Amino acid sequence: MAFLVTFFEVNFMHIFSLIILIAIGIDYGIYMSRTDKPSSTMLAIKYSLLSTFAAFGVLVFSSITALNSIGLVITLGIATIFILIKVMK
Repeated sequence: MAFLVTFFEVNFMHIFSLIILIAIGIDYGIYMSRTDKPSSTMLAIKYSLLSTFAAFGVLVFSSITALNSIGLVITLGIATIFILIKVMK
């Protein structure tokens, strides 16, 4: 969020996207804590992150401000979650 505040004007859709991103992070955390096979769960989460990145990443290129805001926040958040999963290993 500090990145957004520094370089962009924050709007309602940024906040809405953060709520979605928090839900995604909690969901992945639940999957990680309730697994018997952490390596296969990590692989499933990585594929899920890539598909989410592909779906929301396209919105960054939209000329509509609301869609661009959603795409920007979720793309940055998904990239951060992916990096944190790599560090967790």
